[in-house]
Amino acid sequence: MSRMILISGLLAGVFNFAAAVEEPCPAVPEESRITAVEEYLKGVRSPLPEERIREFLKALELDPDAAAPLQMLQHTCKAYPAKAKMIARGLLDVAEKHPGHPVLSLTAVQGALRFVPQEENRTEKLISDAVSQTEAPDRLAGAARAAYFKLAEMELNRLIRAKKYEEAFDLTECISDQFSHPEILFSKWQTEIAGKAMRQAPDSRRLLGLQRSERSMWRERFQDAIEAVRSGEKDITRLDTARQTAFFYVKNGCFNDALRIAENTMKRQPGNPDAEVLQITVLMQTRHYQESFHLAEKLNQRIPENEGALKILADSALRSGNYATAGKAGEKLQNFPKQADFGRFFMVMAALLDGKSDQAAKTIRKIRDPQLKLVLEMQLLSRDRQDRTQIAKLERLARDPKFKGQDGILLSMLAIAERSGDVKLLEKCWSSMEQRGMLKEPENANNIGYVAAVLNYRVPDARKLIEFALERVPGSNAYLDSLAWAEFRMGENDLAMKHIREAIEASAGEDSIGVILDHAGDIALKLGHQAEALDFYLQAQGDYLSQELDHAALRAKIRKLKLKKGLEQ
Repeated sequence: MSRMILISGLLAGVFNFAAAVEEPCPAVPEESRITAVEEYLKGVRSPLPEERIREFLKALELDPDAAAPLQMLQHTCKAYPAKAKMIARGLLDVAEKHPGHPVLSLTAVQGALRFVPQEENRTEKLISDAVSQTEAPDRLAGAARAAYFKLAEMELNRLIRAKKYEEAFDLTECISDQFSHPEILFSKWQTEIAGKAMRQAPDSRRLLGLQRSERSMWRERFQDAIEAVRSGEKDITRLDTARQTAFFYVKNGCFNDALRIAENTMKRQPGNPDAEVLQITVLMQTRHYQESFHLAEKLNQRIPENEGALKILADSALRSGNYATAGKAGEKLQNFPKQADFGRFFMVMAALLDGKSDQAAKTIRKIRDPQLKLVLEMQLLSRDRQDRTQIAKLERLARDPKFKGQDGILLSMLAIAERSGDVKLLEKCWSSMEQRGMLKEPENANNIGYVAAVLNYRVPDARKLIEFALERVPGSNAYLDSLAWAEFRMGENDLAMKHIREAIEASAGEDSIGVILDHAGDIALKLGHQAEALDFYLQAQGDYLSQELDHAALRAKIRKLKLKKGLEQ
């Protein structure tokens, strides 16, 4: 137990802390001390003089565990913001001398982040020092333990932002080793770090630029992280913890584990709508769309006119291709004032996916949220595969010497070339990017190679560009998909299937891979594997927001295979 300052001396107006700090802590409950400090500050009619603030800071410097002066300084910051900067810098000075005291360090860090953000370097160093220099963290209790965990989380976030994944992972292992029963939080951190280290590619369109996927480099760490979570499953009793764990499994591609968590939660909490929603959500995230839709229908029948049940019904209906049901669920959602735009969103997407563009345009005009309206207008525009107006505008910009973003324009034009099937526009982009030296970048080389493969133009040259990109960025899901598609165009179907499977595996945990799954279906169909092709197409259908996927063509392929399968049966 550390020594504390006599609260009676504070309330009496005696602020000679250098002497008082040597006295033992009186037997006063912590709550009483805090209340006393708050009462004292209420009686102060003017800001504390700087001399008195310095005495508080001096007291903390002599005894970093002293609670009373720390409380006084915290409340002074709140009561008198004009003094906050001085106090924040003073606390940083004191905490830097005593980094092994979590409560003091955390208070200093929080004050610095709020009042002196320009001291970012000092703040980050203090966080790092506090985590590494706190002695025996396993014996901490109460506020000190909570402060230490918060500082550790800040340090981990800093390491992740800096992409220092090895250090971040080592930190979680070090912390976990110091506690006989490590909290699920540490397992969460380990999984998140492994996931971010392995898979940095966003789930946006490939032509906006997919970054490197590092799954192969982090396979061992990934398995360690997953095992850490699995070992902590026995401690999962709360629904929110089950939800968090299931979603982490999904993000890291452990679909069976996620499904097991959802099923076990349902067994433990039968009849709980939230547990049912978790199971439906996990089924959607693991691309079991038909099953998720049937469960969502049952939930909606049991609790009709419930906005949560209607939302998940509409979402699962869109992913499973039941557009009429999605539209009706969206119409019902409009009856809830706060959900009206959500309802219209589902109505618009159902109409677009069902090929009813005019109906979608009418609903878009009713949407109030300007951002959502813009997103849906772009969705409507992306369904136009012959956007000549946009092509002409971009070509004018590309010729304008005042415009400095030619690289971005070329990539946009390339995307339009793919969507419109314009080989001449592709050749223009290819030639311009080659002249500008842009094809030395793996991302650009892949973009040109992929679009050329899609348009079946100069495929051998396109394949060389894609192989160059894969040499620089091995294991990229986007680049593997591009290679598979080029091989498919060249008739090398077995090799194409091998690489498309690798692309799907490298995409584990990503939401928007409809194009990759669509390609897998086409390759499987070429090899005569009709059942597998249909399964790939149905999974691709769930990516209903993809602007790169030709949804009308996909629906036609699904309809044709289902009809053929029915005739065979």
